Amino acid sequence: MLPHARMATVSHVTDAKITLVINNTSLTWPRSEFQHVSVGDIIYLVPFTKAGLEEERNEVAKALLNSVLNPSHDNKSQGE
Repeated sequence: MLPHARMATVSHVTDAKITLVINNTSLTWPRSEFQHVSVGDIIYLVPFTKAGLEEERNEVAKALLNSVLNPSHDNKSQGE
């Protein structure tokens, strides 16, 4: 897991929104972004600046391309 991820608990669910609780603070979020959640579920939130988000996207893209282009290398790195 990303070291800066924060755990939030789903405390309320309606057709339109969900309510998350993180460190005793409530946060509402559109339900459309979380189709399969229930009260009590844990969701991890990861804050990014605009620049940080772009950097993270690039790292994910590199990892995906490496796993597609070098599948045997990916298996070795996972201990298989």
